[in-house]
Amino acid sequence: MRFALIGCNDDSLQIVRAIASSNVHSLTSIHNADPFREPLSQLAPATAWSEQWESGLVTGGVVAVIVSPHRDALVFEDQCRKLVQAGTPIVVSHPIGE
Repeated sequence: MRFALIGCNDDSLQIVRAIASSNVHSLTSIHNADPFREPLSQLAPATAWSEQWESGLVTGGVVAVIVSPHRDALVFEDQCRKLVQAGTPIVVSHPIGE
């Protein structure tokens, strides 16, 4: 399965660790996760970092998106709304907001 990551926190970082250690799963793109750039780059060095999250999901064959809150709450809310409206499976890392 191919996953994308939007935002990151300690819990979603554990999910990425599990994906990185798998022979079956992969992380295709990372978005809005700059505070976790170092550990994510170590776990998934070949994974693309992009601000164009929508196009990456369409072309990347993503099965599900792992979402965690990030610095820009308005953008995060818009991302979640669009994912739900598109019927995209999401894995939510709590807390989802304050």
